[in-house]
Amino acid sequence: MTEGIKNGQRRLFGNFGRRCLLLGSALVAATFFFSCNTDVPGGDAASKAKQYTVEHWTQEIDTGTGKVYDALTHSTPNYKLKDSEKKSGKTGEKTAASAKAYEGFNAQEVVQKSIAADGKTVVQIYYVRKDVTLTFKANGGKFGDTTDGKTLQGKYGEYIAASEPETPQKTDGSSFLSWAPEKPAAFPASDRVYTAQWKDPQAAAYTVIHWRQPAVGDTYAENERETLSGSAGTDTAAAVKTYPGFHLSTIRHSGGTITQQKINADGSTVVNIYYDRNTVTVSFNTGGGTAVGSKSGRYGAPLLKPTDPTKTGNSFAGWEPQLPEKFPLNDTEYKAKWTAEVQPQYKVEHWLQKIDASGKACDATAKNDTNYDLKDTDTKSGKKGTPTQAAANVYAGFDTPAVTQATIQADGSTVVKIYYVRKNITLTFKPNGGKFGTSAADKTVQGKYGEKIQEADVGKPVKDDSDFDDWDFILPQNFPDKNKEYTAQWKTVKELEIKTEPTKKEYSVGETFDKSGLQVYVKYDNYPDRPLTDTEYSIAGFDSMAAGVKTITVTYKGKSTSFTVTVKAATPPSETFAFGDIIDKDGKKYKKDAFTPAAGKTWQDYYVIIAVDGSKYVGVRYFDNTGWGDVELGSSIINTYRNQPDSFHRYLNKDDVAAIFKNLSEFKESVKKIKSSGITPGAENFTEQNCIYKGRDDFGDDAYFNGNNTKIESFNDRDILPIIARDFN
Repeated sequence: MTEGIKNGQRRLFGNFGRRCLLLGSALVAATFFFSCNTDVPGGDAASKAKQYTVEHWTQEIDTGTGKVYDALTHSTPNYKLKDSEKKSGKTGEKTAASAKAYEGFNAQEVVQKSIAADGKTVVQIYYVRKDVTLTFKANGGKFGDTTDGKTLQGKYGEYIAASEPETPQKTDGSSFLSWAPEKPAAFPASDRVYTAQWKDPQAAAYTVIHWRQPAVGDTYAENERETLSGSAGTDTAAAVKTYPGFHLSTIRHSGGTITQQKINADGSTVVNIYYDRNTVTVSFNTGGGTAVGSKSGRYGAPLLKPTDPTKTGNSFAGWEPQLPEKFPLNDTEYKAKWTAEVQPQYKVEHWLQKIDASGKACDATAKNDTNYDLKDTDTKSGKKGTPTQAAANVYAGFDTPAVTQATIQADGSTVVKIYYVRKNITLTFKPNGGKFGTSAADKTVQGKYGEKIQEADVGKPVKDDSDFDDWDFILPQNFPDKNKEYTAQWKTVKELEIKTEPTKKEYSVGETFDKSGLQVYVKYDNYPDRPLTDTEYSIAGFDSMAAGVKTITVTYKGKSTSFTVTVKAATPPSETFAFGDIIDKDGKKYKKDAFTPAAGKTWQDYYVIIAVDGSKYVGVRYFDNTGWGDVELGSSIINTYRNQPDSFHRYLNKDDVAAIFKNLSEFKESVKKIKSSGITPGAENFTEQNCIYKGRDDFGDDAYFNGNNTKIESFNDRDILPIIARDFN
């Protein structure tokens, strides 16, 4: 091949290559254009990548309060946009946003979104501020009375008050310098510990001078001085001394308090304490002679002798004790000494009319010690052959009688007896909208002061829509010492509530209704609920002549409520259960010897049967009064029963307690089957004193009694057994 042919081939292939390269570049550019531009016909938009935005929002601090904004409100100012980033994905698919790590923040759950074709999809991730605990250690000092450290809790970035925590103190004179490390103005991103730094104290001496007021004049004289020491910069500890006849001056020391000084390091500190003399009063008892006025002056000041008193038939013989020349250390009474003719004595006896065993005043006409009590006896004297000078006393609730004087006998045998008769008292009772029987008028009851007020004489007023609460004023047991009015207070009946339905809920045709176990409570607006006795309410709706569900209506004071019972044909007898057997909360019964706790139930799901009446059972059990599953004697009714009884349970009644102690050994054996451990010895070996029931006192009010049927008062409200009852129908 010639060289010319070869050169022609090279030019041909070179031109062809350049053309192929240009054509390939054009094809690549066209492919990129159509893949990115979904508006070009023939492009597949759904399969192409679309951008979306991920925003990172951090919780903000309210600069007005220094606290974080509400984390649940996802908007400004509660959150601030911290950062944003662009990501891409296919249209219709879920975003793949992920949280970042920001110091002091915890990211909330990321909620992914479907990617929209318009590229406007935004995923917002919210970051809440971390809870941070700062611990401050006193390092040998105290916060108040405790050496324990102080902790502050808050959110990262929240402001820390300058006053928090309080500055710790040391009693040795050390002064607080700072916290190490330095306490920040806001909560840091993580928990920190700060330790108190102290400056050691410096010992220094100081002087305390004690000054005493003179007997005459106002220039205080130094009595003594003492040198004490303490830590420089701390307060002195000057203390008052005791000087007989003196007291700390309230003029020099305002409020009776010594003003302590800061101790100077150079020993120049001086604390002056001033003492004033006590003001002493001397009084004079002339024993029936002419009066001598009392005198007052400073302890130790000159005491001027008073003019001698005089007394008819007597001569003054001085003072007892002997009168000093200066005011004594303490207030003193000086009694005149007399030389007098001897006069016979006589007695004046004051006798008060008694109340007999029935609560009535004794016979006033029979003046003897059976009907009167000797209250007081006065011994007097006078000239023989002259009338006595007896005078009646004043006794509340008694008439003041005229006194019959007697002639004074020389042998001292004269006695004047004064008899006091009890006043007639009238009590007026105002029904206040109610009635006594059929009368709306006031009722009066009369008696003698101190006589027992008979409840039957007073009675209780009634009102159609209300219950009698009490009298205003509170009615005493005995007649007061003067006439008084009492106004009835009423509790308006709001509604009735059946706390416990009758034990017997099923009847055979022809049976009579049995109210046993039925507990009906009356509710008031502003008073505690009260149980009604079965004679207070009326029952209607029971018909046992035909089988079926019967609605029983209970009515009291115009208010009604109801419950249902079932009348059905008699069924064959089933297994019987008695005292000591077990019943669970669902009413399932077990013979005690065959009892085994069921899986999934606790000891508080079982009860010991203490009473059986047909298909009705009364079960009792202990309850957890410790908070960790144990049973122990409580310190009081309130503390022991603070969460009991609930709506399913009630307090024990008198019959429940009697049944338990009648069969006490068997009861304790059954309790052991329910709860074999966790019962303290005191609770396990309880007595009648520990077992409490709820009943009514003599006034018809709710009250608590122990197993000895003694009403529980605050002074013996101790060692209470935590036990409750439940009625099963």
